[in-house]
Amino acid sequence: MNLMLMKKKLDAFRQIKLMFDYNRFRLYNLKVENLIAKYEQLKQLREEIQGDYFLIYDELLS
Repeated sequence: MNLMLMKKKLDAFRQIKLMFDYNRFRLYNLKVENLIAKYEQLKQLREEIQGDYFLIYDELLS
């Protein structure tokens, strides 16, 4: 009986640990996705700034 109770407690602890690890993975996955999205926005902004810069530069040269 005591052994069965210990096994149930150990199984419950393992389940909690698995849920914790799963949710931590989901959190970091969302953080990485967010970081990638911000990086893509930054790349787009950089392209726009470069385009504007070279347009102004060409206008100044002509």
